[in-house]
Amino acid sequence: MKNPFPGMNPYLESRWSSVHGMIISYIRDELNVHLPENYRAEAEQGLRIQTEGGHYLRTIRPDVQIQHTSDFEGGGVATEVLPAEPTVIEYLSDEILQRVVEIQDLSDGARVVTAIELLSAENKHKGEGRAKYFQKMREYAEAEVSVVEYDLLRAGERIRSVEGAEEIPYSATVYRHGIRYRAEFYAISLRSHIPAIRVPLRAGDKDVVLNIQPLLNRAYANGRYRFNYNKPPEPPLSPVDAEWAKSLTDLVAP
Repeated sequence: MKNPFPGMNPYLESRWSSVHGMIISYIRDELNVHLPENYRAEAEQGLRIQTEGGHYLRTIRPDVQIQHTSDFEGGGVATEVLPAEPTVIEYLSDEILQRVVEIQDLSDGARVVTAIELLSAENKHKGEGRAKYFQKMREYAEAEVSVVEYDLLRAGERIRSVEGAEEIPYSATVYRHGIRYRAEFYAISLRSHIPAIRVPLRAGDKDVVLNIQPLLNRAYANGRYRFNYNKPPEPPLSPVDAEWAKSLTDLVAP
């Protein structure tokens, strides 16, 4: 099914954990089509540890990733190894997978030069999740990494307060390495396409353009989302925007 909205679909916010993963993968693939040969985009993974009360303790990365290779070469002989019997334990936490796109400079040992973050709900609400995000932003700055930050969720608090943009539902912000206390802010209206933005690379290299609108549309179609458009999204739209949205969704409402 086609996304009935010209830009961000506010109903997708209720399914963001699913949409987030798809868009991150699509961003990685799109960048790898357009990046210069000495760069590579990777969708890196980390685990957010959540306690029973909903607090986020820390972000970790897996030490080992399982990869598939098409052929096995080598002279080793496989031997049967019996697995040990585990001790079954109980714990009160959930592991929530978080992903970020990293642009790596292959001419410099795959050093990360830019990170692309797609904000999730815990980043925008007071608590450990938000604190950890600010800590990660400080670590990016210390590591001389530029950051592209998409905020496509209306609920919660903005990461940065921007004068005159209080009523803008969505945004994208670019923090370029080496430029302190100044960022490039893109206001994203509910009624318009998500704009294509310039993503910084290493100093001296030309920016790469990233257009995530078709990627979001692909996520909507591939996710086979079915919403009851007769009901308001969460959070609700203003009366004026709700009337406008209704004019778009009347044909697809059940």
